[in-house]
Amino acid sequence: MKIWRLNLKPAPDNGLSFKDVFEFCQKNKIVGVGWRDINIRTDDYRELKSYVETIYTNGSTRALKALNAMREMEINDLIYTRFDGTYFICRVTSKWTESNPTNEHYCYDIYNYVEVEWINIGTEDNVPGKVINSFGPSATVQQVYDVEKISKLLYNNFTKNDFKYPVDSIGLKDFWQLISSEDLECLIMLYLQSKGYYIYSSTLKLSTAKIECVMIKNDGSHKCFPQVKRQTTLYGQEYENILNNHYDKVFLFTTSQNYIKSDIPQIEYISLNEIEDFVKANKNLLPTPILNWVKIWEEF
Repeated sequence: MKIWRLNLKPAPDNGLSFKDVFEFCQKNKIVGVGWRDINIRTDDYRELKSYVETIYTNGSTRALKALNAMREMEINDLIYTRFDGTYFICRVTSKWTESNPTNEHYCYDIYNYVEVEWINIGTEDNVPGKVINSFGPSATVQQVYDVEKISKLLYNNFTKNDFKYPVDSIGLKDFWQLISSEDLECLIMLYLQSKGYYIYSSTLKLSTAKIECVMIKNDGSHKCFPQVKRQTTLYGQEYENILNNHYDKVFLFTTSQNYIKSDIPQIEYISLNEIEDFVKANKNLLPTPILNWVKIWEEF
C-alpha cells in the first residue's frame, strides 16, 4: 500500500468556496483534484501522458503529476488531507479509473477523484511530522514515504469501521519519522537546556539557516550554536567559522547520524541514543505532540 497527501484546493465555479468543496467531498465520500478537461480514465501511464500533453500543450507537468498520482492510488491506500487546521485520513475504496464525474463534480472542480472513507484525526498533534512537512511543497498530490505503520495505526484508532489494518510493532526508529521538524528542534533545545544552556529567544528567528539560535551557558562562560536537521549529512568544517573563541561550542544533530567530523573539539555531535535517553528520563518536560508519539511507541 501507499500513503499520500492531497491539498484539497481546487478552483471551483464562482460562488463556491473551499468550504463548499470540502463539504461536497465529505458528503459524496470522495477526494480528488481538478483538471476538468481530462476525460480519460486509463491504467496506462503512456496513454495518460499522451492525452494530458495533447490537452495542455503548455504547463502539462503539474496536471500529469497529479493525475498520475490519482491513477496509482489503490484500494486501501491512505490519503492525508486537511481543512481549516483539521487533518483527515481517507481510506481509498475505489480507483480513479472507476470514477464517473458529473456536472456537479465539474462545478466543484473535483473532476478526478477516488471514493474514500473519511476519518477526522484532529489537529496536527496527531499527524506524523513527515506528513505535516509534506504539505509544504506546491504539488497538489504526492506520495509520503516511511509513515505506513503509523498511518495504519491512526486509521485503526480513529475509524468506526470494522475494517482494520494489521500493524507491525512501532519502536524508537519510527519515533524519528513521527515528530515534525519543529518538534525535533524543540526536543534538541530542551536537551541542551538540560545541559545548562539558556536560549536567547531573540535569535530563534535568525535569517541564516546555518544555526537554529544562540544559547549561553548558565555560568556565562561561553555560547553555543545548535543546528538540527532531518535525514541529511552535516559537515563539521562548515561550522568552524561560527566559533568566536576557543570556549564557544557548536552542537550538531541530524536524525541520519551522518556526520563528517571536524578536527576541532568544540564542535560536538549529538547521538540518537543521547536524545532517546533524555526522552525516556524526562517525559514530564516534553510538549504534548512529542509526548503523544512517545506513548505510541511505548504501547508497542
